[in-house]
Amino acid sequence: MDGGKVRRKYLGLQHLTGDYANFSYSLSLQGVLCRPCVLFGGEVAGGVKLKGLIKTPLQKFAHLTGKDGYLTNHLKLKFHEDNVEKSKEFQKVMDSGKGDVALRLQSAASLEREKNRHLLKRILIAIEHLGRLGLALRGHRDDGKISIPSAASGGCYNASDIDYTQGNFRAVLQLMVSCNDDVLRNHLTFCGSNSSYISYTSQNSLINSIAAVIQRVIVKEIGESKFFALLADETTDESGKSQLSVCVRYVTVVNKLHVMKERFLTFAIATDWTGKGLSTQLVDILKAAGINPNFMVGQGYDGASAMSGKDNGVQSSILKEYPMASFVHCCSHNLNLCLTHASDIPDIRSAFTVMHKVAVFFNASNKRGALLQTNIVELCPKS
Repeated sequence: MDGGKVRRKYLGLQHLTGDYANFSYSLSLQGVLCRPCVLFGGEVAGGVKLKGLIKTPLQKFAHLTGKDGYLTNHLKLKFHEDNVEKSKEFQKVMDSGKGDVALRLQSAASLEREKNRHLLKRILIAIEHLGRLGLALRGHRDDGKISIPSAASGGCYNASDIDYTQGNFRAVLQLMVSCNDDVLRNHLTFCGSNSSYISYTSQNSLINSIAAVIQRVIVKEIGESKFFALLADETTDESGKSQLSVCVRYVTVVNKLHVMKERFLTFAIATDWTGKGLSTQLVDILKAAGINPNFMVGQGYDGASAMSGKDNGVQSSILKEYPMASFVHCCSHNLNLCLTHASDIPDIRSAFTVMHKVAVFFNASNKRGALLQTNIVELCPKS
């Protein structure tokens, strides 16, 4: 009643029964509430303070069901599904007359964690697959809701169901769904926009987690090997940042055989380009990774003065602090320097010039190139 007049409301029994049986109308609050969420919802979900249908009643009944309906959208929330499961567990305990409610709820939470772990494993498999192939995960059209392919019939998927314009990562997930991965399908269909775990921020977080695991394995192998050599190079990337790449070499035992391994450790942005500054940063990187620099027995850099300078270079600064870390000039750079200095001799310079002109002669014509290949096969079959 409103001022003695009956105010018309668009709320019927169909909104409180069937699929919507978890909703109830409160006479005192004059609105609709979700019983499981009110009882088990708490104050906050996903960092967002709870309001409509939970802490405050829904009093607008014009658009309750159907697409973007208030009640329909609420049923799709992961938060609501969790509270429904908690209410069912609570009801089972109360009906049985025995058992601990908190223990049953903890069991339900444990099952939910296990479900999320299975889901994350699938997403990690997709990231690892692309990483092993050296493929980029995303392009520039891979934001927003992902399209869900139809289930495969007879073990075959329909390629037309996969949107290849949304980047490699999403295409792999769609392929997994089309091959009847029901866990991934249900997640991508019903998850909230802030809990899909496939956004670029989630991808970067998972990539960083994978990198941390790989680095931990490398550090463990170095710890078992004990001694190692440090390799580093500084270069400017496309964004104009001075990037320092750090690698390590060490000997480890594989199937009772001693094997030399060279592993990439990390990238870092160089902040001080002097020999002392770079050496300090390199040592700090080793310590942060859990590698003891006292067991460094070798260094390998290019011929830049900041890296290999005998007085103020990186190798000199590290050698003063760690006397066992002998410096070895990069062999590839040494070869390049040898060829450069050899070119000062007229005969060698002429030989290089002739070889260059011969290569240009054959590369400039497809016909000459094909003729060269034919003669190589005939005259030098073992080459």
